[in-house]
Formats: sequence, structure tokens, C-alpha cells
Amino acid sequence: MARPSGYVFYRGPSLIDGAPVVGIVTLRSVNEKTGDMMQTWILRADVHPVEAQRTGADAAVCGDCPHREAACYVVTGFGPAAVYRAFVAGSYPAADLADVLREHPKAVRLGAYGDPAAIPAAAWIGTAQHRRTGYTHRWRDPAAAWLRPLAMASVDSAAELAQAEAAGWRAFLVVPAGAPIPAHSPWRRRIVECPAVTHGAECRACRLCDGARDGDRRPHVAIRAHGAGAAKFAAAPLAPQ
Repeated sequence: MARPSGYVFYRGPSLIDGAPVVGIVTLRSVNEKTGDMMQTWILRADVHPVEAQRTGADAAVCGDCPHREAACYVVTGFGPAAVYRAFVAGSYPAADLADVLREHPKAVRLGAYGDPAAIPAAAWIGTAQHRRTGYTHRWRDPAAAWLRPLAMASVDSAAELAQAEAAGWRAFLVVPAGAPIPAHSPWRRRIVECPAVTHGAECRACRLCDGARDGDRRPHVAIRAHGAGAAKFAAAPLAPQ
């Protein structure tokens, strides 16, 4: 019998709006930017991802992310749809994520699609001790503060960057395609362009986007809008540095 290609590590209500959601970890990836990392997907358990995006039911997994409608680099008809089909077909058995991480040493990506804050912290046990990357647009929500040492605050303007930094987060800044990337935050912390762009680094090896440890002075990370929705992304301009 073939080994599963992924596991369901959470099934229950969304912490965002209470709708039924599922957390799935897949074990392999051909994503050229991330490299071969395990990927976690937060999906509506009862609605196809394309339909969820079309109707707004994706709020259960994406919250109020400003990229939801058009600017998101994730094409829901590809990766999320394939994972959802396999889930509906019963291809993913249930397992604790901590057990999966113990068995598979490769790095894990928190939220290949969906915001990790939509799922309870208890479901993510084991990720703090594991190589990882992660991002959340829920960084303003006090209920998502547990993600601060695990994931980056996704921000889209100078004001958001300053707010996130003041709250103790390291940030991942998206700027419009063609826009300059600032050298420092308004609080004078250094900002570096994503090493995948500047050096061809894979996320699995870089791991700069793994949250903020106590006393962490590592830089924020920035990238220009990319993917299918890049042309539809607009952000408030950052102040000159």
C-alpha cells in the first residue's frame, strides 16, 4: 500500500469566523522558490477553494487579507484545488502535525494557502522546534500573538511595517511590482530583499522568514508583488529611507 502524500492535522471551526476548515500537510513540493518543503494548506472543509474565493467563503481561511480577491499569488484552481480534491477523496489520513514533523526532517511551510492563524495553536505543536517558514495577515489580532515566534507579519505599507515592528513582529513586506525596496523600516531596522530574488536561494535553506525570537535583530524581508495577481496589487508608498 502506498504511503500517504499528506495528512489532515486539523479539522474543526475556523478561529476567524467559525466555519468548518481543515489543515492539511503535504510531504513533497516542486515549488521552485521554496524548494522541497512540506507544505501546509488551510482550506474550507466544505467548499472547493475556487468556489470559496468566488463567494467570499475563503474569509474562513484568509481572513481580511487584502490580496484575497485578485492580488494573491496563489491560484486556487491549481495547488489548493488539487489538495482539496485529494482530501474529499479520502487520500489524507488524520495525524498530529508534531508526529509528521518528527518523521520527516525537511522544513515545513506554514500556510502554502490560508492563514495559519485560522487554526488553533495546539494544532501547530512541534513547529517551533522545526525548520519552517510562515506568514500571517492576522498579526494585529491579539489572539494570533502565539504566531510571532513562528511566522512573519505580512504587511503592505510603511504604516503596517511600523505597527508590526512595534508589536514585536518581524515583517514580510510586499511592494508593488517595479517599486523600490526601502533599506530600513521607519524604526530603522534593516530590510532585505527576499534572497530567493537576489541570490536564487530556496526558502528551505534560507529560513529567514521564521518569525521573531526574543531579542531578534534580524532584518525584515521584502519582495515585489509577483504571480498572477501582481498587476492588481497596490500598496501605500513607503516613506523614503
